[in-house]
Amino acid sequence: MKLNPDAFLELYKYHNHNFYADSTFSTYKDHLTLAADGSDTNIPTTAETLKLYGSASWKSTKPQVQIGLGCIYDVMNRMIMKSDCNKVKFDEIRLVEKQINTYDFCFLIKLMTLNIVEDILQEDVLFSSPSGAAMFVVGKSANGLTS
Repeated sequence: MKLNPDAFLELYKYHNHNFYADSTFSTYKDHLTLAADGSDTNIPTTAETLKLYGSASWKSTKPQVQIGLGCIYDVMNRMIMKSDCNKVKFDEIRLVEKQINTYDFCFLIKLMTLNIVEDILQEDVLFSSPSGAAMFVVGKSANGLTS
Protein backbone atom coordinates (compact mmCIF):
# COMPACT_ATOMS: atom_id res chain seq x y z
CA MET A 1 0.00 0.00 0.00
CA LYS A 2 1.30 3.45 -0.94
CA LEU A 3 0.94 6.46 1.31
CA ASN A 4 -0.34 9.54 -0.48
CA PRO A 5 2.06 12.44 0.30
CA ASP A 6 -0.80 14.90 -0.23
CA ALA A 7 -2.36 13.47 2.95
CA PHE A 8 0.39 15.14 5.03
CA LEU A 9 -0.18 18.44 3.26
CA GLU A 10 -3.91 18.37 3.96
CA LEU A 11 -3.34 17.33 7.59
CA TYR A 12 -1.00 20.19 8.40
CA LYS A 13 -3.23 22.69 6.54
CA TYR A 14 -6.17 21.48 8.60
CA HIS A 15 -4.12 21.62 11.82
CA ASN A 16 -2.81 25.13 11.06
CA HIS A 17 -6.28 26.38 10.21
CA ASN A 18 -7.60 25.17 13.57
CA PHE A 19 -4.55 26.32 15.53
CA TYR A 20 -4.51 29.89 14.20
CA ALA A 21 -8.31 30.27 14.34
CA ASP A 22 -7.85 30.31 18.13
CA SER A 23 -6.47 33.70 19.15
CA THR A 24 -4.27 32.29 21.92
CA PHE A 25 -1.26 31.63 19.66
CA SER A 26 1.99 33.36 20.64
CA THR A 27 3.36 36.48 18.97
CA TYR A 28 6.26 38.84 19.62
CA LYS A 29 4.95 42.40 20.12
CA ASP A 30 1.79 41.38 18.18
CA HIS A 31 3.78 40.07 15.21
CA LEU A 32 4.43 36.56 14.00
CA THR A 33 8.09 35.58 14.08
CA LEU A 34 8.72 33.51 10.96
CA ALA A 35 11.80 31.73 9.69
CA ALA A 36 12.41 30.15 6.30
CA ASP A 37 14.78 27.30 5.64
CA GLY A 38 15.59 24.74 3.01
CA SER A 39 17.41 21.46 3.00
CA ASP A 40 18.22 18.59 0.65
CA THR A 41 17.54 14.98 1.56
CA ASN A 42 18.09 11.67 -0.19
CA ILE A 43 15.04 9.61 -1.11
CA PRO A 44 14.88 6.12 -2.65
CA THR A 45 16.13 6.07 -6.22
CA THR A 46 13.50 4.56 -8.50
CA ALA A 47 12.54 5.23 -12.11
CA GLU A 48 9.58 7.29 -10.83
CA THR A 49 11.60 9.44 -8.40
CA LEU A 50 14.37 9.96 -10.98
CA LYS A 51 11.78 11.25 -13.43
CA LEU A 52 10.15 13.53 -10.84
CA TYR A 53 13.20 14.97 -9.09
CA GLY A 54 16.28 14.03 -11.11
CA SER A 55 19.64 12.88 -9.82
CA ALA A 56 21.95 14.89 -7.58
CA SER A 57 24.94 12.66 -8.48
CA TRP A 58 27.79 13.40 -10.84
CA LYS A 59 27.10 12.07 -14.33
CA SER A 60 29.74 9.33 -14.08
CA THR A 61 28.43 7.89 -10.78
CA LYS A 62 25.39 5.91 -9.71
CA PRO A 63 22.25 8.11 -9.64
CA GLN A 64 20.97 9.28 -6.25
CA VAL A 65 17.68 11.13 -6.03
CA GLN A 66 17.46 14.10 -3.69
CA ILE A 67 14.57 16.41 -2.98
CA GLY A 68 14.79 19.96 -1.80
CA LEU A 69 12.59 20.74 1.17
CA GLY A 70 11.63 24.31 1.93
CA CYS A 71 9.42 25.58 4.73
CA ILE A 72 8.19 28.66 6.55
CA TYR A 73 8.25 28.12 10.29
CA ASP A 74 6.42 30.02 13.04
CA VAL A 75 9.18 30.34 15.64
CA MET A 76 7.03 31.37 18.61
CA ASN A 77 4.49 28.56 18.15
CA ARG A 78 6.84 25.91 16.76
CA MET A 79 4.63 25.32 13.75
CA ILE A 80 5.42 24.73 10.10
CA MET A 81 3.09 27.10 8.29
CA LYS A 82 3.99 26.15 4.73
CA SER A 83 6.26 23.54 3.15
CA ASP A 84 7.13 22.29 -0.32
CA CYS A 85 9.13 19.52 -1.98
CA ASN A 86 11.24 20.59 -4.95
CA LYS A 87 13.80 19.27 -7.34
CA VAL A 88 17.22 19.32 -5.76
CA LYS A 89 19.28 22.52 -6.04
CA PHE A 90 16.27 24.82 -5.75
CA ASP A 91 16.44 28.55 -5.01
CA GLU A 92 15.37 29.00 -1.37
CA ILE A 93 14.68 32.74 -1.73
CA ARG A 94 12.41 32.24 -4.75
CA LEU A 95 10.61 29.42 -2.94
CA VAL A 96 9.90 31.63 0.11
CA GLU A 97 8.53 34.36 -2.17
CA LYS A 98 6.30 31.79 -3.86
CA GLN A 99 5.15 30.29 -0.54
CA ILE A 100 4.25 33.64 0.98
CA ASN A 101 2.13 34.51 -2.05
CA THR A 102 0.16 31.25 -2.12
CA TYR A 103 -3.52 31.41 -1.38
CA ASP A 104 -3.48 29.09 1.65
CA PHE A 105 -0.68 31.05 3.34
CA CYS A 106 -2.42 34.40 2.73
CA PHE A 107 -5.67 32.87 3.95
CA LEU A 108 -4.00 31.66 7.15
CA ILE A 109 -2.64 35.14 7.84
CA LYS A 110 -6.10 36.65 7.21
CA LEU A 111 -7.69 34.07 9.49
CA MET A 112 -5.48 35.23 12.37
CA THR A 113 -6.90 38.74 12.19
CA LEU A 114 -10.59 37.78 12.26
CA ASN A 115 -12.76 38.26 15.31
CA ILE A 116 -14.16 34.77 16.00
CA VAL A 117 -15.87 33.94 19.31
CA GLU A 118 -17.02 30.39 20.04
CA ASP A 119 -16.69 29.49 16.34
CA ILE A 120 -18.92 32.43 15.30
CA LEU A 121 -17.57 35.17 13.05
CA GLN A 122 -18.26 38.52 14.73
CA GLU A 123 -17.91 40.77 11.69
CA ASP A 124 -18.54 40.77 7.94
CA VAL A 125 -15.73 39.45 5.76
CA LEU A 126 -15.40 40.19 2.05
CA PHE A 127 -13.84 37.30 0.14
CA SER A 128 -12.21 37.85 -3.23
CA SER A 129 -13.74 34.71 -4.75
CA PRO A 130 -16.35 32.01 -4.16
CA SER A 131 -13.47 29.59 -3.60
CA GLY A 132 -12.10 31.79 -0.81
CA ALA A 133 -15.46 31.84 0.93
CA ALA A 134 -15.86 28.07 0.52
CA MET A 135 -12.35 27.45 1.85
CA PHE A 136 -13.14 29.55 4.92
CA VAL A 137 -16.33 27.59 5.63
CA VAL A 138 -15.00 24.07 5.06
CA GLY A 139 -11.44 24.69 6.31
CA LYS A 140 -9.64 23.24 3.28
CA SER A 141 -9.22 23.85 -0.45
CA ALA A 142 -12.61 24.06 -2.10
CA ASN A 143 -14.27 25.18 -5.32
CA GLY A 144 -16.85 27.72 -4.19
CA LEU A 145 -18.96 27.34 -7.29
CA THR A 146 -19.61 23.60 -6.85
CA SER A 147 -18.82 22.81 -3.20
